[in-house]
Amino acid sequence: MHLPFRRRRRERGVAAVEFAMLALFFFAFVGGIVETARLIYVINTMGEVARHGARMAATAEYCSPTAMSALRSAAVFGGRIPATDNITDANVVLAYLQADASTPVAARPPTPALNLSVCTANPASPNCIRYVRVRLCESGSDCNRIEYKFWLPVSALLPPGGLRLPDFSTVVPAESLGYRADAPGSCI
Repeated sequence: MHLPFRRRRRERGVAAVEFAMLALFFFAFVGGIVETARLIYVINTMGEVARHGARMAATAEYCSPTAMSALRSAAVFGGRIPATDNITDANVVLAYLQADASTPVAARPPTPALNLSVCTANPASPNCIRYVRVRLCESGSDCNRIEYKFWLPVSALLPPGGLRLPDFSTVVPAESLGYRADAPGSCI
């Protein structure tokens, strides 16, 4: 009768130790699933930001710094991608391209109406905006890929320089660029 009591007394903390050992792996596994899901969400959202921003830039005025700032902010859902700390409207880079869809225009015409007349006169003109490109780049860089910021402390598991997200770039044909027939001489 004394033997089972002594055995239970000696094994009193075993369950707590087993739980602590298994809980470490369990919470690491759950944290990995959450971080992977967030990474997939950020990648999909950045692709949508590039697509949506290019679509808006193809139809929005380009001659006003205020309008360009509003466009960048709207492309990133009001200034910042949800669930990220470092991806904001400052990462949205707009470029207006020539007919080859890769060379930036030499000098943008001051108004959408002048762009229309330049493109009508000479579609291959270096000042004719034919395409709009939106890229997501690291702020203040030559369009380096953005670093993914983990919520969990996993920096020791990553290579130097961290994890870089893919290059997000969307090119669409320029449409109205803010041109309005009732106000052809100026931006909206």
